[in-house]
Amino acid sequence: MELDIFVDKSTVEIFADGGKRVFTLLTYPSEIQTGVSVYSLHGHTQTKITAWPLASVWER
Repeated sequence: MELDIFVDKSTVEIFADGGKRVFTLLTYPSEIQTGVSVYSLHGHTQTKITAWPLASVWER
C-alpha cells in the first residue's frame, strides 16, 4: 500500500491508492510532539519513508 501523508501544524491528510481514498484530521500537538510512529497489526511490514519540508504559503 502506498500512502502520501501531508502534515502541517494542525492538519494531517492521508491519500491512499493514488488519492482514491482520503482521510483528513485536525490535531493540536504540543511543541515537543514532533515524532512519527509506524506499526503493523498483522505480521511484518516493510516500510520506505521519504520526507521533505513544505514551503510556507505565508512566508515568501
